[in-house]
Order: sequence, then structure tokens, then C-alpha cells
Amino acid sequence: MPADALADPPDPASLVRQVRAREACIERVESLQLKAGSRWERTPRGIEHRRRELRKQFPEADLSSFRDLQPHTTKIVELAFDRARVGLLDRQVGFNDDLRIWDGKRFTLYNRYDLSSDRNAYLINREPEKWLFQHV
Repeated sequence: MPADALADPPDPASLVRQVRAREACIERVESLQLKAGSRWERTPRGIEHRRRELRKQFPEADLSSFRDLQPHTTKIVELAFDRARVGLLDRQVGFNDDLRIWDGKRFTLYNRYDLSSDRNAYLINREPEKWLFQHV
């Protein structure tokens, strides 16, 4: 019989307290900045399948700017906060940037599109809960 088979089983309440104590450290962090990236690779077969789907949905559209038809796309997400501010940048490299900032008083959203700058937009609002993390 293994030696650890004789050990007492862990106390579930104690485990929960330990996990909560470790998670609570975020409340004590003065500031934090995270950056993550991903890269999507598409096969020629997958691209052609998606092209047929898009053609059915948008028969007259110019499909050249659809990122779903690119052989690869890169996404970068940056999140930063301190005691008074929060910032989130969601960048689809070569396509668009979505920047969201809460400065403690005002929320600002900026969308920038590489392929259609006529769609670039700003939003200023005092209710960050409606906008700050809706798509993350």
C-alpha cells in the first residue's frame, strides 16, 4: 500500500480558503499589465469553404478584405490597470484596433480600421460597465 494512501484526505473547506486567499492577491496589486497574442492559421481548403459561405451570405460583396479569408491572422490583447484606470487594447493586426480606457471618471472607446478608415469611431461615456469588457 502506498504511503500516501494512509494520509488524511484534504479538507474541502480548507482547500477553498486556500484558493480564495490566492485569488484575493489581485485586490492588493497596485498595477498590472498583461499582453497576450495568438495567431490563426487557415488551410487553403478552409479558406475556400469560408469563401463559399461568405459568397452565399454576401453575393455582391468584395471579399478581399474579409480576414476570414486570409491564410493567417494575428491578434494581440493588452490589458492594464492601476488603482484608478483600466485600459484594454484588442488588436487584429492588419485589420483593426479596439482601444477602451476608463480613467476613473470617463470611458473612451476608439475603433480604428486599417482597410476602411471611414468606419473609425470614438465613443465617450460615463458608464464603463456597458463597454469596457463586453467582448473579451
